Amino acid sequence: MQRRRPSSLVDVSSTPATQPTLESLLARIAAGERAAFDEVYNRIVDVVYGLARRVVVDTDIAADVAQDVLVAVWNKAARFDATRGSAMAWIATMTRSRAIDVVRSLEASRRREANQDPAPEPNDPVAESVVIRAEHSQVHNAVLDLTDLQRESIELAFYEGLTHTQISDRLDIPLGTVKTRIRDGLLCLSAQLEELFNE
Repeated sequence: MQRRRPSSLVDVSSTPATQPTLESLLARIAAGERAAFDEVYNRIVDVVYGLARRVVVDTDIAADVAQDVLVAVWNKAARFDATRGSAMAWIATMTRSRAIDVVRSLEASRRREANQDPAPEPNDPVAESVVIRAEHSQVHNAVLDLTDLQRESIELAFYEGLTHTQISDRLDIPLGTVKTRIRDGLLCLSAQLEELFNE
């Protein structure tokens, strides 16, 4: 996700008559339609980031919150109930909830670090090391399962810290292509790692 401040918050609920509603797009996402998710992503990404930014001060953390929410839209679209409110209200509630959870978690972590005694030695350093290496190997294998193009874009974004625009310039490809590669790669990783760590 491009970590930037949105130029303005767009009211995505007032869409032209020719555009499908967010509600209808969520129904199509629930049926597994990737094109519907692409349209929702492009329509709401700036709004979701802006909402997260109001709760989370740090721009990078706000971008992470927005990415989490967008992945949740893909994974939880079937849970949307139009009788309980609009699609945008549902997405906004998820965004606010996720942002508040992150802020609370960070605050709790800071309090623990401030009051914590030196960490005790692990009971079995060898066993812990084996587990860590196994988890790293699983994550590494999940990354290798991405296409070369997805992996390249994700590495530039998350390891080198480049923005979508900088990646577009570096690879000489359209900005929309960069966003699609990163979005699809993250969805693929999310699905694979969820299976691995829930086993």
